[in-house]
Amino acid sequence: MTGLRSDTQTQAALDAALAAWLGSGRPGDDVLAADPAQLRHRIDLNGAGPLLALKSDPAAVPDDIARFLRKRLVAREMWEEQHRRVLAAALDALDAAGLNPLVMKGTALAYSHYPRPAARVRGDSDVLVEEEGRAAAFAALEDAGFRRAATAGGSTLNAEALFQRRDMMGDWHDIDLHWRLNSSPVLARVFSHAELRARSTPLPDLHDAAFAPGRVDALLFAAVHRRMHIDRPTHIHLNGVAHPVIDSLSWLMDIHLLFESLDRNDKRSLIARAEEKDISDILRDALRDARSRLGTHVPEDVTAALAPARRGRVTRYIDAQPARALVLNLAAMEGMRARGAALRELVFPPRDYMHARFSRGHADWLPILHLRRILPGVAKHLRRGREPS
Repeated sequence: MTGLRSDTQTQAALDAALAAWLGSGRPGDDVLAADPAQLRHRIDLNGAGPLLALKSDPAAVPDDIARFLRKRLVAREMWEEQHRRVLAAALDALDAAGLNPLVMKGTALAYSHYPRPAARVRGDSDVLVEEEGRAAAFAALEDAGFRRAATAGGSTLNAEALFQRRDMMGDWHDIDLHWRLNSSPVLARVFSHAELRARSTPLPDLHDAAFAPGRVDALLFAAVHRRMHIDRPTHIHLNGVAHPVIDSLSWLMDIHLLFESLDRNDKRSLIARAEEKDISDILRDALRDARSRLGTHVPEDVTAALAPARRGRVTRYIDAQPARALVLNLAAMEGMRARGAALRELVFPPRDYMHARFSRGHADWLPILHLRRILPGVAKHLRRGREPS
């Protein structure tokens, strides 16, 4: 356990040193003394390489680190150019279908708040359309040459679908199409497509049909998104290896840049909208962390206004155990029909997903596929029950 704690402490110290480097433009002693392989790994996990390449004082960065950062920036610039073309094709198709697409999260900020789009590392682009336009969006993207990946949920349980298309070099690019903000009804109700679109702002450097949530909405969404991934960690694939998702400096930098772009009226709107959405506690914690790690200037009146915030509805959902989270999601749905459909989709995922995920090329009878889906979980539960306490 001592070695594990020591390794965790080393990683935390390196992340803190990277945050300080982003703020000052100069690597500190902790960076210069770090193991080179571990330093490169933490830079990649935090998605910080291209931004560090752009923000650093060249005279302060050792040659070997500078070469590594330049390689990361050049690679992302090449990816960005190809990804922008693929995303433009998706936006053309969705706009032509009258679906009012909204570019969300990292890509929206890459083209609005970062010095160059390639500085915001990401693996895909998220696009939100109105829920009623789901089928039309599927048809528009498929007609534009995108292929849809199989997903585990239907339209009730799921709120997104992955579409892919090759670029000019033959590499695949991902467009994550959302018809609600999140697959969780609790989180989806924080913002609707209609209200985000009504307060949206254009992204002319990306595409004529590209619009993104306004700065206040984008900041609130960024805070919720970060909190959800911290408390419900998943995995990220880096150089073909799965790693637990960390509290990425990319997410915190999003929050920092968004808050620093707000004027006085925006900040008043931010506080009021956070209270209206019952996420004041999440915003408070996000701004606290941005200030402590990246030096974000948070005025005292903002800090004082958010200080009394208690755990809101979204926080209670994020913190809930799976069974409780399911209950909260069902309660957030409108009508028994929707709840019944969600339960059916949970127990019986779509046929195409079952075949794509569990088929072995033979014995494709659907009940057999369901057995393959549930038996590993049953066996794991039984093994856990036999373990000595």
